Amino acid sequence: MTAPAQPPSVAGDPPDREVERGAVPLWNIANILTLVRLLLVPVFAVLLLHADGRETWWRLAAAVVFMIASFTDRLDGQLARERGLITDFGKIADPIADKALTGAALVTLSALGELAWWVTVVILAREISVTLLRFWVIRRGVIAASRGGKRAIARG
Repeated sequence: MTAPAQPPSVAGDPPDREVERGAVPLWNIANILTLVRLLLVPVFAVLLLHADGRETWWRLAAAVVFMIASFTDRLDGQLARERGLITDFGKIADPIADKALTGAALVTLSALGELAWWVTVVILAREISVTLLRFWVIRRGVIAASRGGKRAIARG
């Protein structure tokens, strides 16, 4: 009798560790960190925009909040993989939180005249497109690459 197939290990997971995906609670440390990152987005924007962005201490406070939020991104992913806390909610909320933080930084910097609006528009258009594609793929399942696509990638 053969042993049941184990899911492929994720970088950093011990190879013999089996993760029961159905038993992962929605309220876990990884998802809570993602929510904290989402909540830090408006805090970051308000701090950066305070006094029209002209006061150094407010800008530094915004930078610290941005760094904390960025650290939660690294930490939540690491904890989710190491502890087997990957959830469908996390798969959707994490990239949204990332895009919200990046988008808030781009928009506020453009509003302050520190970054050209065209840069913000190009980056946000790409990020929104990638997110919409990700949702489309989630609804349809995994889409296999065609031979033509593989050939084009191999040549490129």
